[in-house]
Amino acid sequence: MSPMTSILYVEDEAALANIISLRLRSEGMVVDVASTAESALLMCEEKPYDLLLIDVHLGSGMNGLELGAEIQRRGRAGSVLMLTAAGDLETKLSAFEMGAEDYLTKPFEYPELLARIRVLANRAASSSQPAAPAGPPRAIRLLRDTLKLRIYDEEVELTSTEFRLLRVLEDANGEFVTAEQLCEELWGQCRIHHRKSLYVHVNKVRTKLGAHQSVLENVKRFGYRMVPPEESTAEPSGAKP
Repeated sequence: MSPMTSILYVEDEAALANIISLRLRSEGMVVDVASTAESALLMCEEKPYDLLLIDVHLGSGMNGLELGAEIQRRGRAGSVLMLTAAGDLETKLSAFEMGAEDYLTKPFEYPELLARIRVLANRAASSSQPAAPAGPPRAIRLLRDTLKLRIYDEEVELTSTEFRLLRVLEDANGEFVTAEQLCEELWGQCRIHHRKSLYVHVNKVRTKLGAHQSVLENVKRFGYRMVPPEESTAEPSGAKP
């Protein structure tokens, strides 16, 4: 992990925010703290962050899930790690559907938080590496420097999770990637809520592909793939996740 990993920590408990931010800075990270969703939005507009560490239950205004979704909508999000005292499945699914890469339940041990941050930072660093030599030109392809999807002459905004999902498929060069492999790549594990979240993200990507959904193919027992340029058509796909 880069010693200059930048983090925006959104936490309304001042004492906890102070303790955690000091410990993360001692690890060589650059940490800014916001106590409200409104201040977090302003800070994200001023500069990009590698990681957003967001508490779900903020004192006033937007909650953490709403904040994360708004930051994603504005295209300002790095990796998102949600923190909350709520450990129920519904809240976890809401976090993953919003676009969070990870979720940690309070109270947590600092070493676990640090380990999860390092995993996310390493993933972000690997996704920013130069792309492998290109094969045949793609009418539909990822723009890896902007985290967007180009569909012919149109550029479409992606959330960080949608981008990483398509990056794994594009890097597979037309080979199928199983749901289990995709969950492992996106979240480091594959439990039932990860699978459900994967289906949600796949459907969101298909919606963004519009008439070109056939580029994202799903075959039962094989998994998912990005159809190679020589096989691609512009006909809508009827495949279900």
